[in-house]
Amino acid sequence: MNLFHKCCALLLLGGVSCPGLAHAKLFMVAKIEGEVSTRSDAGEEASIGRARWFPQDLRVFTRAKSGVEALSPGLFFRFGENTTFAFGSDDLQLHKGAALIRLLGPGKEIVVRGPEADLRILGSGSLFLEGQRGFQML
Repeated sequence: MNLFHKCCALLLLGGVSCPGLAHAKLFMVAKIEGEVSTRSDAGEEASIGRARWFPQDLRVFTRAKSGVEALSPGLFFRFGENTTFAFGSDDLQLHKGAALIRLLGPGKEIVVRGPEADLRILGSGSLFLEGQRGFQML
C-alpha cells in the first residue's frame, strides 16, 4: 500500500470514526505540481504540502505550469495553472482560473462560489469549470 492509498484510507476512516466531523468538508492535498502558495486576506502566508489538509478560508494560488489536486470523501478536485481558490467551511470559492471536479457516488454535493455567481453541484459525475466573472462549464 503506497502513501497515497494510506492517506485516502486515513481520510475515510477519520470521517467515519469522528461523528462531529461527518458534516465538515475537509480537503487533503493529494498532489502538487510546480509553484503553489497560500495567503490570507491579511497577507499572512501558510505552507501546504502533500498529504496535509488545505487551510480553510485561505486563498490558494497556482502559478504558470502548476497545479494542485484535492481529495475529500467522494470528491476530487484538480486546479489548473493561474488559478486562485479557497475552501470555505462548506463550499469552494473559485476566484479565477479552472477546476476539474469529480463527484464520486450518488448523494454528493458541493457549492462553488465565484465573484458574480454561485453554483450547487449534486449527484455523481465530472465537471470542468472555468471562472472569471461568471462560470463556463463543460
